[in-house]
Amino acid sequence: MLFVNNVENERDMVLTAKVNRHQHITQYLNIFNGVLGMTVKETEFLHEILFQYLTMIDDGIKEPYLGQLAFSKESIAHIKEKLGLSNSGVNNYKTQLIKKKVLLETATGSQIDPRLIPQAKLEFNFILNE
Repeated sequence: MLFVNNVENERDMVLTAKVNRHQHITQYLNIFNGVLGMTVKETEFLHEILFQYLTMIDDGIKEPYLGQLAFSKESIAHIKEKLGLSNSGVNNYKTQLIKKKVLLETATGSQIDPRLIPQAKLEFNFILNE
């Protein structure tokens, strides 16, 4: 559910969306996908990783363990089963997301670009050249 909040300046607008975790991740990825150019399947793959990632954050897990657990064999096996992917499908999606800089390779393994971890509040500022 989307609400438009009243603000002091009539040219400003604040949109508030009431969502569950899955909707939050989906909407957050949709906002950035115009720049990232992910396919529908890449977005679904990333959505599942993010869902597990955020659940682990709620459980108090932090980096570098967070990335290691989110990309563990067990986590990837769960995603494979849920999305009906083969090993090569997972590898293809992961490779494409690395090329698009959505996933980062670090010394400790794969990690999601921190800018793509959904936040409760996101602010856009447009600077108009007139």
